[in-house]
Amino acid sequence: MMRDIFASDRLDERFTQLLEDGDPRLRLYVYRLDAAGRKIRPALLVGRPTPDLCEHLRLAHGGGAFAVMIRRGAMMELSGVIRIGVPHQHLA
Repeated sequence: MMRDIFASDRLDERFTQLLEDGDPRLRLYVYRLDAAGRKIRPALLVGRPTPDLCEHLRLAHGGGAFAVMIRRGAMMELSGVIRIGVPHQHLA
């Protein structure tokens, strides 16, 4: 079972640091999770971590539960689950 990144101050802080780290060796993998908590393949996102990741997942993918992995070369830097709220609907 993957750890909830936002439920741990240590993981949350490390996650933020990695999203802001400009190291070109960092690679981000994001998978949507199904209702049973299993990764849905293929990955939604593969690329460099960016500070706007959570907002991107909210707006472009409608929020939900996601498995996140960040590697630096062959070394795993962080893996866990994030849950992102759905975008607010503006009423006219």
